[in-house]
This record gives sequence, structure tokens and C-alpha cells, in this order.
Amino acid sequence: MDEVAEAYVTAWKLGLKAVAIYRDGSKRTQPLNTGKTEKAVETATAAVIASTDDRMQRRKLPDERKSITHKFDIAGHEGYITVGMYEDGTPGEIFVTMSKQARPSRA
Repeated sequence: MDEVAEAYVTAWKLGLKAVAIYRDGSKRTQPLNTGKTEKAVETATAAVIASTDDRMQRRKLPDERKSITHKFDIAGHEGYITVGMYEDGTPGEIFVTMSKQARPSRA
């Protein structure tokens, strides 16, 4: 349970608006497992925190902004990922839209 609490605190320190935590084996299809060792994850987390420590500030996106939308297909399920941009071209928001349609019944 300490790892879950640490993940939430780290997400808060990084200014993330959302975080998803999955318990191994809890879903029929699982998020990608990179196979990183615990030490590699700790090193990467420490590097991100060190690089963003005092410079991190929340910026408001303009009401009208440029965006990029990419269409994708995973196992026959179509989806779109849209990235909204700040004026300087850096990403400010990411949306994933995907719908799963019921298969027609075979009678």
C-alpha cells in the first residue's frame, strides 16, 4: 500500500491532474508492462522530480488553441488521440476517445 500512496504523492508533486493505478492481474487486458526494475523506476522518478522542482508552474491553455488529432486502430477498435497545444507548441492536454461497439448477434 505504501507504493500506492507514494504514487499519488509523486503525481501531486508533478502537478498531474489524473493518475491511474492498476493492480497486477486485476483487469482482463492490462496496461503495458515495460518490465522495468524497481531501481530503474525510482531513478526515472527522481530525475523527473529533480528537473521540475522549483520551475514548475501551472499554465492556463487559451480558449482557442491548435491541436493535433491522430486516428488509431487496436484489435479492430477505432480511436482518436487529440493533443491540445500551448502557443509555443508544447502539449497542454491529451484526450483519448475510443468507443467499443457491440458485435452483431449471430442467430
